[in-house]
Amino acid sequence: MTIDPDKVQVILATDCGSTTTKAILIQKVGDEYRQTHRGEAPTTVEAPFEDVTMGVLNAVTEVGELAGRRLVDDNGQILRPARDGEGCDLYISTSSAGGGLQMMVAGVVRKMTAKAPNAPRSARAPSSWTSSAPTTTACPTNKSNASASSART
Repeated sequence: MTIDPDKVQVILATDCGSTTTKAILIQKVGDEYRQTHRGEAPTTVEAPFEDVTMGVLNAVTEVGELAGRRLVDDNGQILRPARDGEGCDLYISTSSAGGGLQMMVAGVVRKMTAKAPNAPRSARAPSSWTSSAPTTTACPTNKSNASASSART
Protein backbone atom coordinates (compact mmCIF):
# COMPACT_ATOMS: atom_id res chain seq x y z
CA MET A 1 0.00 0.00 0.00
CA THR A 2 1.48 3.31 -1.10
CA ILE A 3 0.63 6.41 0.92
CA ASP A 4 0.53 9.77 -0.83
CA PRO A 5 1.68 12.30 1.81
CA ASP A 6 -0.40 15.03 0.18
CA LYS A 7 -3.58 13.04 0.84
CA VAL A 8 -2.91 12.26 4.52
CA GLN A 9 -5.46 14.24 6.53
CA VAL A 10 -5.84 12.17 9.72
CA ILE A 11 -3.06 10.41 11.64
CA LEU A 12 -3.63 8.17 14.66
CA ALA A 13 -0.67 7.36 16.90
CA THR A 14 -0.48 5.16 19.98
CA ASP A 15 2.24 4.58 22.53
CA CYS A 16 2.23 1.52 24.78
CA GLY A 17 3.85 2.41 28.08
CA SER A 18 4.48 0.15 31.05
CA THR A 19 1.30 1.30 32.79
CA THR A 20 -0.56 3.59 30.38
CA THR A 21 -1.31 3.42 26.67
CA LYS A 22 -1.70 6.83 25.08
CA ALA A 23 -3.41 7.70 21.79
CA ILE A 24 -3.34 10.96 19.88
CA LEU A 25 -5.22 12.16 16.84
CA ILE A 26 -3.36 14.48 14.49
CA GLN A 27 -5.39 16.23 11.81
CA LYS A 28 -4.47 18.49 8.93
CA VAL A 29 -5.85 21.95 9.63
CA GLY A 30 -5.23 24.28 6.73
CA ASP A 31 -1.64 23.69 5.62
CA GLU A 32 -0.35 22.19 8.87
CA TYR A 33 -0.88 19.19 11.12
CA ARG A 34 -2.17 19.66 14.65
CA GLN A 35 -2.71 17.31 17.55
CA THR A 36 -6.44 17.66 18.04
CA HIS A 37 -7.28 15.01 20.66
CA ARG A 38 -5.56 12.81 23.23
CA GLY A 39 -6.77 9.81 25.19
CA GLU A 40 -5.35 7.10 27.38
CA ALA A 41 -6.16 3.75 28.92
CA PRO A 42 -4.35 1.28 31.17
CA THR A 43 -1.82 -0.90 29.36
CA THR A 44 -3.20 -4.44 29.28
CA VAL A 45 -0.01 -6.49 28.90
CA GLU A 46 -0.24 -8.09 32.36
CA ALA A 47 -2.72 -10.63 33.72
CA PRO A 48 -5.67 -10.95 33.60
CA PHE A 49 -5.76 -9.56 30.03
CA GLU A 50 -2.25 -10.30 28.70
CA ASP A 51 -3.17 -8.64 25.40
CA VAL A 52 -1.63 -5.22 24.77
CA THR A 53 -4.06 -4.56 21.91
CA MET A 54 -6.95 -4.23 24.38
CA GLY A 55 -5.34 -1.15 25.96
CA VAL A 56 -4.58 0.24 22.50
CA LEU A 57 -8.19 -0.14 21.37
CA ASN A 58 -9.48 1.38 24.63
CA ALA A 59 -7.23 4.44 24.20
CA VAL A 60 -8.16 4.77 20.50
CA THR A 61 -11.87 4.46 21.32
CA GLU A 62 -11.51 7.27 23.90
CA VAL A 63 -9.83 9.52 21.31
CA GLY A 64 -12.59 8.70 18.83
CA GLU A 65 -15.29 9.60 21.35
CA LEU A 66 -13.57 12.91 22.17
CA ALA A 67 -13.19 13.72 18.47
CA GLY A 68 -16.67 12.56 17.49
CA ARG A 69 -14.97 10.28 14.98
CA ARG A 70 -15.38 6.50 14.75
CA LEU A 71 -11.87 5.02 14.66
CA VAL A 72 -12.53 1.35 15.54
CA ASP A 73 -14.93 -0.93 13.66
CA ASP A 74 -17.27 -3.53 15.19
CA ASN A 75 -14.54 -6.20 14.85
CA GLY A 76 -12.01 -4.19 16.88
CA GLN A 77 -9.99 -3.10 13.84
CA ILE A 78 -8.73 0.44 13.30
CA LEU A 79 -10.60 1.96 10.38
CA ARG A 80 -8.36 2.94 7.46
CA PRO A 81 -8.34 4.97 5.30
CA ALA A 82 -10.26 8.00 6.56
CA ARG A 83 -13.56 8.65 4.80
CA ASP A 84 -16.90 10.18 5.60
CA GLY A 85 -15.72 11.58 8.94
CA GLU A 86 -14.43 8.27 10.33
CA GLY A 87 -11.17 6.34 10.40
CA CYS A 88 -7.62 7.54 9.84
CA ASP A 89 -5.27 7.69 6.87
CA LEU A 90 -2.21 6.60 8.79
CA TYR A 91 -1.81 4.60 12.02
CA ILE A 92 1.51 4.31 13.85
CA SER A 93 2.38 2.75 17.18
CA THR A 94 5.38 2.99 19.47
CA SER A 95 6.43 1.49 22.78
CA SER A 96 8.00 3.48 25.58
CA ALA A 97 7.66 0.60 28.04
CA GLY A 98 10.57 -1.02 29.73
CA GLY A 99 10.61 -4.48 31.22
CA GLY A 100 7.48 -6.59 30.76
CA LEU A 101 6.14 -5.28 27.46
CA GLN A 102 7.85 -7.18 24.67
CA MET A 103 7.40 -6.19 21.06
CA MET A 104 8.61 -7.69 17.86
CA VAL A 105 10.24 -4.95 15.81
CA ALA A 106 10.32 -5.09 12.02
CA GLY A 107 12.80 -3.08 9.98
CA VAL A 108 12.79 -2.52 6.26
CA VAL A 109 15.80 -0.24 5.99
CA ARG A 110 19.10 -2.13 6.01
CA LYS A 111 20.90 0.52 8.09
CA MET A 112 18.18 0.41 10.77
CA THR A 113 17.71 -3.35 11.02
CA ALA A 114 19.14 -5.12 14.06
CA LYS A 115 20.74 -7.84 11.91
CA ALA A 116 22.43 -5.51 9.41
CA PRO A 117 26.09 -6.63 9.76
CA ASN A 118 27.43 -3.79 7.60
CA ALA A 119 25.46 -1.06 9.36
CA PRO A 120 27.34 1.51 11.41
CA ARG A 121 27.53 0.51 15.07
CA SER A 122 25.16 3.35 16.06
CA ALA A 123 22.46 1.94 13.73
CA ARG A 124 22.57 -1.61 15.13
CA ALA A 125 20.36 -2.75 17.98
CA PRO A 126 22.33 -3.41 21.16
CA SER A 127 22.76 -7.02 22.28
CA SER A 128 20.58 -6.45 25.35
CA TRP A 129 17.82 -4.07 24.33
CA THR A 130 17.11 -2.04 27.45
CA SER A 131 16.37 1.40 26.02
CA SER A 132 13.16 3.09 27.10
CA ALA A 133 13.21 5.29 23.98
CA PRO A 134 10.15 4.93 21.72
CA THR A 135 10.49 2.10 19.22
CA THR A 136 8.38 1.77 16.09
CA THR A 137 6.57 -1.54 16.37
CA ALA A 138 4.95 -3.92 13.99
CA CYS A 139 3.42 -6.64 16.13
CA PRO A 140 2.68 -6.45 19.85
CA THR A 141 3.34 -9.68 21.73
CA ASN A 142 3.19 -10.70 25.34
CA LYS A 143 5.78 -12.65 27.33
CA SER A 144 4.04 -15.99 26.92
CA ASN A 145 4.08 -15.97 23.13
CA ALA A 146 7.04 -13.70 22.32
CA SER A 147 9.35 -16.57 21.36
CA ALA A 148 6.64 -18.27 19.31
CA SER A 149 5.96 -15.04 17.41
CA SER A 150 9.65 -14.55 16.69
CA ALA A 151 9.96 -18.10 15.40
CA ARG A 152 7.15 -17.59 12.90
CA THR A 153 8.77 -14.65 11.13
